[in-house]
Amino acid sequence: MGESLKYVIFRTQWGYFGLLGGKNGLVRSYLPVANGREAKKQLLADLEMGKSGATLFASLQGKIMAYFEGGYVDFVDTRVLLEGFSGFSAQV
Repeated sequence: MGESLKYVIFRTQWGYFGLLGGKNGLVRSYLPVANGREAKKQLLADLEMGKSGATLFASLQGKIMAYFEGGYVDFVDTRVLLEGFSGFSAQV
């Protein structure tokens, strides 16, 4: 990946959500689970340990929390890195 990755685990109404990425965009997310440690373990699975960054993707964190509270959220401006994905997987 080349860049230094950071992650953040944050609580939503449905549980702990994880985001992993860097200055170039989002690399991975993990859907809510009941335990923050489990979210971190699954988010960082098969990766070298990233650094924690509580303010990482702060705007996206807010959007995700609003989404899980039932609000309309537009994720169109979220930059997602799709390195290593096939053409079909990247389109999905």
